[in-house]
Amino acid sequence: MPNLARRYQQEMHSKLSLFATWLPGDRIDLGDVGTFREGKFIKQRSISDLSAQSADTISISEESAGNPQDLHFESMSGTKVSFSTGASAAGGRAEIKLEFSERGSFILQSAAVQRTRIGNRHELEAWVLARFDESKWNEDWYVVDEIYDSACTTVIVCLGDSASLTLTGKIPAITVGIIPLANPSVSLSVAAQSGQFVRILTKAGARPLYACSKVNTRWFRDPTFEPQDFDFMKPSSGGPVRRENTLEPAEIDELLDS
Repeated sequence: MPNLARRYQQEMHSKLSLFATWLPGDRIDLGDVGTFREGKFIKQRSISDLSAQSADTISISEESAGNPQDLHFESMSGTKVSFSTGASAAGGRAEIKLEFSERGSFILQSAAVQRTRIGNRHELEAWVLARFDESKWNEDWYVVDEIYDSACTTVIVCLGDSASLTLTGKIPAITVGIIPLANPSVSLSVAAQSGQFVRILTKAGARPLYACSKVNTRWFRDPTFEPQDFDFMKPSSGGPVRRENTLEPAEIDELLDS
């Protein structure tokens, strides 16, 4: 996958155990079905599309989980944030300087993030596994089962070995001391910049994070109690081989290696 997104995806997953949408403004919906390609989720179908083509139909239900919350994450190293003295004055004009000293270092900020998940996941799992057994579900498909909506999201990623960005604006008293990169009520302008970076600003409706699952097949041999063969390198016969399919959360390596 492109180096630009690799570190961002890897560190966000290590902190939250969630996948970071790339690009952050890309639309992902509950029940989307697709594959990973070059570090991105690529939609192929949806549960509603597949259900319409099946004699055994299903409708997914949505449920909100938890309360909206603001998120601020920085890469594990290579970032520095500083305020000018004006930022300490409530409602005053502030200067915010963001410095990046490593390639791929980043800052993400999302406002009012709300988690929504599939409510009837057990029913969905049974439906997907039935389609899989009928060879009507591709083994490389992932289904999106959690999404995280935000009122506003800003992501800044350093493209080179170093970069800096200075922003100015009038900050409300309630946000003084907090970097207002994803506050829709704060208008920030670029005062100075150096180096290369990508700055992505999304409005309401962005979904910067998501979770998805994939059919996982395991092969089992029922255990038996029998004399140990002298030839310990010979595979044990054991009992009959059986297959078990489950719908399990996707692993980050599957995305990074795509």
